Amino acid sequence: MKNNRLFTIVIFLLLSQSFLYAQFGFPQEEILSMEAYSSFEKIYSEGEIKIAVKININENWHINSNNPKEDFLIPTELKIISDIPFEQGDIIYPEAEDIKLDFSDTPLSVFEKEIYLGTIIKVPKNIELGKKNIIVELFYQGCNNSTCMAPNSISDTLEIEIVDRSSQTQEVNGEVLKI
Repeated sequence: MKNNRLFTIVIFLLLSQSFLYAQFGFPQEEILSMEAYSSFEKIYSEGEIKIAVKININENWHINSNNPKEDFLIPTELKIISDIPFEQGDIIYPEAEDIKLDFSDTPLSVFEKEIYLGTIIKVPKNIELGKKNIIVELFYQGCNNSTCMAPNSISDTLEIEIVDRSSQTQEVNGEVLKI
């Protein structure tokens, strides 16, 4: 009798721990990785740079697209944050895939495997010269075929240098920035 009770308590704790991990953002494994790229490391005031974000989503996982089909699903959203008062273009998201999963009656709009997101930002005219950080933050909800994790975020920081017109600039990361 004591052994059955102990066994029941252990099973309950294991199941509730799994539920808590899934519901409150403590994933037992990383769902994705992210790396941000800029088209220039040095830029003039009034110049534009492209920002691309490469996201690798682990096998057996997906993230909701930026336009999920169900109201209760959290959309993927890319935010660009900086002390630079820049103008930002639209965020470019890849085409989503529609897949049918066990927990939904209708196909879901998702991103899987490797995807790229991007935008263009324009540096203002009268900005102070020097190194500046641009934080690229991705908000997402990761799911597999049977469950969805709590919404989560991941970020990366790009460092760019605002230079005067006498400095040379050079394009970088061309192979990634074909957006």
